[in-house]
Amino acid sequence: MRTKIGEGRTSVVYREDDRAFKEYPLDHSLDAINEELRINHLISTHTQLPVSPLIATNQPYVLSMKYLGSETMTSKMLNREKNIVEDLVDLQLSVFKFRDLPLDNIHIRYQRRISSSRRLTQEQKEISLDILASLTFEPILVHMDFHPSNLIYCDGQYWIIDWVNAGLANPLLCIGRTFILLHYHAYRRSQKYLTLISKKTGWSKEIIRKIAIIQAADRIMETEDPFEVSFMSEYIEKESNSENNRKV
Repeated sequence: MRTKIGEGRTSVVYREDDRAFKEYPLDHSLDAINEELRINHLISTHTQLPVSPLIATNQPYVLSMKYLGSETMTSKMLNREKNIVEDLVDLQLSVFKFRDLPLDNIHIRYQRRISSSRRLTQEQKEISLDILASLTFEPILVHMDFHPSNLIYCDGQYWIIDWVNAGLANPLLCIGRTFILLHYHAYRRSQKYLTLISKKTGWSKEIIRKIAIIQAADRIMETEDPFEVSFMSEYIEKESNSENNRKV
């Protein structure tokens, strides 16, 4: 029997026996689905990261992978298990060890996306693009949606899922994304994450908070939740008013 186990912005995930199936609507780009397959294959074969391979099916809008269970890092957080944020940071840093893979330049992707957005104000665009321009590109592997719900605990370890947005970038872009998502959903965890990631990378908390302005703008473009849009807009305004906010 097929059972719905999850839903994202563009797909629904079902379970059937020991397989999970990611199903896209029929108007979704087949090129995007094939690119997701390519990225997943690249990461699972060219790194030692814990990634479960995606497999094409006889239905072009459906992808398949091993069912890893329902225990995510988010559920462990809700159960108040120890060392969760430490595990999150260590896993994220393990991704940054890989570089020079044939993947998109995330800096260019963001520059185009922000510039063409109709959901951002002109001021939000200018602030975000100025910060992005001041950030030096590095050909380092980044997940770009690294948060607790994309980490599934199975067979004694975490598996990193949903690599659809992965590319190459300065790791601060990925760190900023993780921080702003935690900041919105789990404030206390976000502050612990900020302290730990700053300590382990050497980047200051101030720099990470400034980079998160770009990711707050990205969330405004993504979400349909008016409360989150308001939250992210306020974050941009507050952080952009701090000293030297346009320079990294």
